[in-house]
Parts: sequence; structure tokens; C-alpha cells
Amino acid sequence: MTLSPVTMDQIIHTFGIDYRLIAIQIFNFVLLAAVLTYFLYAPIIKMIDDRKKLIAKGVADAQDAALSKENASKEKDAVLKQAVAEAGDIVKRGEEAAGREASTIVKDAHEQSSRIVADGEKKAQALADSIKAKSEAEIAKIAVLAAEKILKERA
Repeated sequence: MTLSPVTMDQIIHTFGIDYRLIAIQIFNFVLLAAVLTYFLYAPIIKMIDDRKKLIAKGVADAQDAALSKENASKEKDAVLKQAVAEAGDIVKRGEEAAGREASTIVKDAHEQSSRIVADGEKKAQALADSIKAKSEAEIAKIAVLAAEKILKERA
């Protein structure tokens, strides 16, 4: 068994390799790859990029919404604290005004009652003076009648 040198042409002929078929297969593969890239791969990549952008926008919007919610919560707390403080001030002013009004009402009531008492005392004094004058007149009349009776009895 001696091995003779084998040439490339013999190997190609033995395996049935045809250059034209290989060239056509390479051309077909390149053509198929180009068509698939243009019609399938590029649109899919574009769609994936669009989805990535959409997802990134959604995440950014969610972060903005969370930040807005946090700011709104802080603002709500500040407004609530301010409202509570203002309500406390209003209640305090109301209590002070009510106290002043009550004081004024009590003072006016005391003044009015003092006037009523003074008027009553004046009326009572006038009535007492009137009654005293009438009683003095009555006593004088009775005394005159008694004196006349005594004089008539002695005469």
C-alpha cells in the first residue's frame, strides 16, 4: 500500500464538489441574509428599540409621578398644618371676642340693674313721701276731729 500524492482536483472530483453550485449557494445565502435582515431583522430591532424607549419613558413617568405624589403629600401636610394653625387662631380670636362681649354685656347689665334699682329707690322714696304726706294729712284731720269732739263735749 503505497500512497500516491493526491491532488486537489482528485479530492474535489471524489467528493463531487462543483464550484458553480457553491458560488450559487453562497449567493443565495447572502441574498437570503440580506432579505431577512431588511424585512425581518431591522423591523424587529426597530420594534425592540421602540419598546425600550417606551419602557424607559414609562419608568421616567412613574418616577415623576412618585416625585409629584411625594411633593403633593408634603404640600398637603403643610397646608393642613397651616389650616390647623389658622383655625386655632380663629378660635382664640373668637374666644377673646366672646370674652370681651361677655364682659361688655355683664357691665351693661350691672349698669342697667343699678339704674333700675336707683329708679326703684326713687319711686319707693316718692311713694313713701306721698304716703307720709297723706298720713300726716290724715293724722291732722283725725286730730282736728278729735279736738272738735273734745271741745263739743266740754261745751
